[in-house]
Amino acid sequence: ITENILLLLLAGHDTSSTTLTRLLSALQDHPEVVQQLRQEQAAVVARHGEHLTAAAIRDMDYAEAAIRESLRLDPVVSGLFRVAAKDIEMGGYLVPKNTPILLPLHHLAANDERWAGQSGEDDPARFNPARMTTEQGRQPGAQMPFGSGPRFCLGERLAMAEMKCVLALLVRQYSFSVDNNTEWVQGVGRVPKNGLPLTLQRLAQPVVAA
Repeated sequence: ITENILLLLLAGHDTSSTTLTRLLSALQDHPEVVQQLRQEQAAVVARHGEHLTAAAIRDMDYAEAAIRESLRLDPVVSGLFRVAAKDIEMGGYLVPKNTPILLPLHHLAANDERWAGQSGEDDPARFNPARMTTEQGRQPGAQMPFGSGPRFCLGERLAMAEMKCVLALLVRQYSFSVDNNTEWVQGVGRVPKNGLPLTLQRLAQPVVAA
């Protein structure tokens, strides 16, 4: 049990921090999303108080949508390796049993049929968390940043809870800005060469319980 817990904590550290880094970069260019995150936290605090309980975390639908949208645009894990368990047809091609397969997660998400060819707010190249709050957006579609099936990531719920907590604490207490003038290089996912310096300023009116 201890080894599995350590695996969840340690294996999820870099992936979660990289996801949050990409999300903070996107939020820099979308202050309206930050405002909506802050409004959601005001509602969460009003319902649950200031403590980040399991119920409060579950209630952060828009925060989860923002994280999922960031992962859609730039998944930390670029691909999954699998082996065909039987002969299958894929995209009009026969894939024989025991063939190694690479699933390119970024390509799959970028070509998700739910938004392929759309324009405006639904343009697949646009950062738009609202798309993830619709009935269609709540479905996984072609997006699988945590994998899929029997080998689905064991740490998905922990990672989502951690990232939602960080977002909640950040937008409740601070306004912030990051330095997006940087090159993104391959590390554990794509990471900013400048480390993405973050400047915090405490809000004059933080989100607190009444």
